[in-house]
Amino acid sequence: MKRAPKLTARSGAKSGAKPGAEAAKKTPKRAPKKLSAPKAKAVPIPDFRDSVEHAVHGVMIHRNFRPLYANAAFARLFGCKTAGELLAMPLIRPLIPPDNWARMETHHDAVMRDGRGGDLRRERMLTQGGQEIWVALTERKIKWQGGSAVEWHAFDITGQMHGEQELLATEQRLRAILEVLPYPIIIAQHPGGQILFVNRKTCLLLSQSAGGTAQKPHLRLLRQ
Repeated sequence: MKRAPKLTARSGAKSGAKPGAEAAKKTPKRAPKKLSAPKAKAVPIPDFRDSVEHAVHGVMIHRNFRPLYANAAFARLFGCKTAGELLAMPLIRPLIPPDNWARMETHHDAVMRDGRGGDLRRERMLTQGGQEIWVALTERKIKWQGGSAVEWHAFDITGQMHGEQELLATEQRLRAILEVLPYPIIIAQHPGGQILFVNRKTCLLLSQSAGGTAQKPHLRLLRQ
């Protein structure tokens, strides 16, 4: 009988070698994965219409004084319960005093022509019930629903204007009292000496009119 051939190290696994070691040596190494930068989160676009709706000042858009949009603050400013009540008006002309209508039309035409309404200005207007109010107003030309329109931003300054009117009335009363006093009165600015007021007695004493006296500093006037 023939003897079975002896196994040598070349014909089988090497003595002491772990199974799969040769396969591990032949398998190519994988390149490490590149770390990608984290994707930036999309920033949500703010809802500007919601911001305008809840603004503390009045915003209105009109085309040739026909209201197209108004927020709640504008409606309250002019005595309306809701913006829809104001938008139901065919024209906002009842909100403008008759003696101020021509000036408002001039401003409107300038805005539509030049695109700008100028700086903040003070306007006397009327509520829906006919009560006089004062507003600080800005206006500019915008595109709205496929056409040109004018955007108003309005702040209530009625209290401020009433205070200024009271101060002016007080000043006029004071001037009337000082004017009839039997002795000279001179009111001058300090510093600088510019004369702000002289009464009739001062003019008679210096033989000058009130207009001519006011052109001179008080120290120079007294030296003469």
